[in-house]
Amino acid sequence: MTKKIFFVSPIGSDGSEERQTSDFVMRNIISPVANKSGYETLRSDIINTANTIDQDIISQLNDSDIVIADVTGTNPNVMFEIGYRTAVNKPLIVMAQSVNDLPFDIHNIRVFTYPTKLPDLNDLQSRLGNMISVFETGNSNNNSNSNKNIGQELGEKMVMDALATKDMSALKEFAEIAKIFGADKP
Repeated sequence: MTKKIFFVSPIGSDGSEERQTSDFVMRNIISPVANKSGYETLRSDIINTANTIDQDIISQLNDSDIVIADVTGTNPNVMFEIGYRTAVNKPLIVMAQSVNDLPFDIHNIRVFTYPTKLPDLNDLQSRLGNMISVFETGNSNNNSNSNKNIGQELGEKMVMDALATKDMSALKEFAEIAKIFGADKP
């Protein structure tokens, strides 16, 4: 059975800015990492079944190994799908172009940020790969897909990657974010 990543995002109509962004993110960030990790990437508009779109979305929210949701623009459908996936307590990665405009109710969720103008695709793919590997590690340790240790595991992986590559820039960014949230205090 193929492992699946279900990508939830504002899709928009053909040729719209939303569709172009969603296609860009799926094609250049998610799919290369998914393929490398042995996952098939799905999005509601490319699933070919006799079901209604709603049935396919609910099915993927229940059955996909990982759901990646882009909350850029706080699309109501995406917010519903995040709530549904959270309720079934299965792996969820939330991404956005910026965290500045996120609603209060999801402001505490760790968000994978990405730019669409001149992005460093290698960096984005590496960061997403790290997040996916955290879920895989949790699954292989029979950790019941719990999100509670993800921050610690991701932090440990970041440290190990920084030591291996001798690039401490990600750790510096992480430390700055920790200061903002007061996590640097005992």
